[in-house]
Amino acid sequence: MIRQSLRCQKTPAVPRGRGGFTLLEMAIVLAVAGLVFGAIWSVVASVWSAYQYRSMNEQLMTVTQNVRNYFEPMGGIYQVPATQTPFANGASITAFLDADTRRLIPVSMRTAHNVAGSRIHHALSARAVSGVDGSFSVYSLNNGNSFEILLAGLGRSDCMKMLLEFPFLTPEVGVTAVIVNGVNHAINPLNIAAPGAGFPMTATVARAWCNAAGKVNGVGLVFALRN
Repeated sequence: MIRQSLRCQKTPAVPRGRGGFTLLEMAIVLAVAGLVFGAIWSVVASVWSAYQYRSMNEQLMTVTQNVRNYFEPMGGIYQVPATQTPFANGASITAFLDADTRRLIPVSMRTAHNVAGSRIHHALSARAVSGVDGSFSVYSLNNGNSFEILLAGLGRSDCMKMLLEFPFLTPEVGVTAVIVNGVNHAINPLNIAAPGAGFPMTATVARAWCNAAGKVNGVGLVFALRN
């Protein structure tokens, strides 16, 4: 009787668990994850770009100050100080500055950090810019009374950012011209009313000047040796 009564008892039904996500649920999860990772990547890319731009400006100002400190006591940018023989106008002095006996350019900017005379690159460069000097080069101008620092290999947005944010009109910086993609634009920061065509810079002008697609824009800054 006991066995029979036990057999007659019904075992309570156990609710069946779900086997996994449906295709719709998986699609929703993947979409949300994509949005989250996309937002994170956008923030990281923005922070990294800002860091590279700030590093490039620091490199630019470091070299500018080093050139002035080295040559100003001589009275000019001279290749032979004793005879006051200036470099030829437009001559590259990048290798001269980078020599291990001077190191007026940070060694971190070299293609090979321990090799003087290798190509020099700024922080925004992909380090694949063609040319003798690399993406960062320095030229003697005006019989050694001024010099140009050329930043090559800039994307259009970086070129525009440079034009919009660099303190061109600050007299202490000593910029007398900016050369964008080969076009020279003179600047007189002491003339507040009319410092130069295109200045103060606007986004419209910056876009028009930085008119090359891809990382092929170049911005040259001409500095007076004696500020």
